[in-house]
Amino acid sequence: MGKHLASLLALSLFCFAFSGCSLEPDSAKTSNLSGTIMGGEPETDFAPTTGLDSATLYIYVASPSFQTVYVYRALSPWAETTVTQNNFSDSYSSVSYGSFIASSVGWHSIDISDLVYGWINDSFPNYGLVLDQDISTFPQAIYFTRESMFKPYLDIAFPPTFSSPQNRFESDADAFVDGSNPNSTDGSSLAMMTGWADNNSAEYKSLIHFSLPVAQQTEPSGSIGGHIWFDSNSDGLQDPTEIGASRIVVKLRTCDAGYLDITETDINGNYLFDSLPYGDYRVFVDLPAGYTVSPNDLGINDSIDSDFDTLFAHTICYTVDSGNNSTDADCGLVEYVPTIDDGCTQKREYFKKRCGFNHEADIVSALLPIQLGSGDYAFNVDSIHTAYYLLKAHGSGSQWNGIVKLYGELLTAKLNIKRGASDSAISTQLMEIDTFLGSHDRSFWTKLEKKDKKKVKQWKKLLKKYNEGKIGPGSCSELDDSNDEKEDDHKDHEDDDKGHNKHHDDDDDAD
Repeated sequence: MGKHLASLLALSLFCFAFSGCSLEPDSAKTSNLSGTIMGGEPETDFAPTTGLDSATLYIYVASPSFQTVYVYRALSPWAETTVTQNNFSDSYSSVSYGSFIASSVGWHSIDISDLVYGWINDSFPNYGLVLDQDISTFPQAIYFTRESMFKPYLDIAFPPTFSSPQNRFESDADAFVDGSNPNSTDGSSLAMMTGWADNNSAEYKSLIHFSLPVAQQTEPSGSIGGHIWFDSNSDGLQDPTEIGASRIVVKLRTCDAGYLDITETDINGNYLFDSLPYGDYRVFVDLPAGYTVSPNDLGINDSIDSDFDTLFAHTICYTVDSGNNSTDADCGLVEYVPTIDDGCTQKREYFKKRCGFNHEADIVSALLPIQLGSGDYAFNVDSIHTAYYLLKAHGSGSQWNGIVKLYGELLTAKLNIKRGASDSAISTQLMEIDTFLGSHDRSFWTKLEKKDKKKVKQWKKLLKKYNEGKIGPGSCSELDDSNDEKEDDHKDHEDDDKGHNKHHDDDDDAD
């Protein structure tokens, strides 16, 4: 570890002296840097918020691993000076709130809006986040800590109604835990790590904490809650023997699609959004892999049926006003195994592996050409090299180019549709996306207004859900004879980035 620290320190001093490395990513240079909360009690003297525009984690990779690193929510408190593998263990959420690929030296950005929404709206305690590689392979990724010049930080875009004095929040604690030395404390290091140093080492995980403001709600008037359960007989009704689904992510939005809050079901499958101002609200559920929503509104007893739409996994609009609470917004989960006849979908990595540049045969060329957009700026994907470039989701000139990432997921969706997958779940959005891309190519990304960038990201996330089988006809992965498809896809990121990184300087960070 001493050699790592020495080399990292030398690198940081070299960058500072010769301006070869920026202390800030370009996109963050215009952020409001009017202060930094570095610990203490959360600030509470802010106006109430009805949502956040975005929250982005920035972290500087000093040594890349070419692996996907996931962001989890820490579930217990820890201290930078005392945390170890033994006293922290694996105290973090089963749900990932974002991910990125540690593919190159430099700043990487990760959209963790859902996690920060929960912290600021006090839906769950802020014990910080955990970076975990998941896939057992090396090399490990190394990051700079707050003790260095390249401090991890959050850039939060607050709505106008939230009068925070700052947008940037630097970490006030960070550390890593070492599975091979479970009683060691590494909170004062210049670097932290994820992954494995070699085949014989144990895993490293990194922890980061930010002190953030907590929104103050005014005029609380009602609540919305319910129960999420595993509907083992798929009848859409809660039976006494069926168990609740714990740690399912549930989101609350206003009926005009504004984001409000996020929570998780408890051990019994129950959730609650309380202290809600007057208004109309809709509840969304993040479906776990391999499940879809039970048939809804069956029978005459609304307290035991499923109330979520079977296609979009959300409720009708509930009105909250004086004395009007909704406590039975329930959702049944049923296992779903797609068949070939369903025209199931494959995710982006599946098609990327099958462009003929790895060990798999080329299946993509036969599906081309495919047009992205329907106008003057339409992008015609007519060669396997162009398809492979987009499926890798690398930007040209900026690692944060959302339109290039949208290209990648849109191409994947259209490849799935050409192979027979139904587009009914996304047909309306496909027309909207094609219309937008007909007048905007990737060069427009930096010129877009914030609301348009947000829309592009929402489209990209919707298409990703479709391609991964979370909406629409379902994922084909259930039909694959191989049990290590996920691991192969992660390894594919490593192989591709090692072989092609010299041609693409941009990161493939996930939103």
